Amino acid sequence: MNFFVFRFLDRLIYKGYKKIIAITDDVKNVMENYLKEKKIITINNGVDIEKIKITKEVYKLSLNSNFKESDVILAQVGGFREQKDQDTTIRALKYLPENFTIYYL
Repeated sequence: MNFFVFRFLDRLIYKGYKKIIAITDDVKNVMENYLKEKKIITINNGVDIEKIKITKEVYKLSLNSNFKESDVILAQVGGFREQKDQDTTIRALKYLPENFTIYYL
């Protein structure tokens, strides 16, 4: 976005599309300003959050009966693809307190 050549090419390429999909309203706003286009729509993350929303207590009961109230559960929804870079998430866990656990759904 900071280089004129790339901005020019992006605008040229995106003009050929009837619609552009953003994953959040914030991304949509940035893209509208960057591309000077109003044909951008939002499909939030491509994941229906309401379908996967489960309370912390349900996670604790269904995943492991040894959880304590102070435990923090991090969940990631997504495919196991190189672009998702789950390795970095797993390596980052060593910098968090011991009561953090991650689950991939």
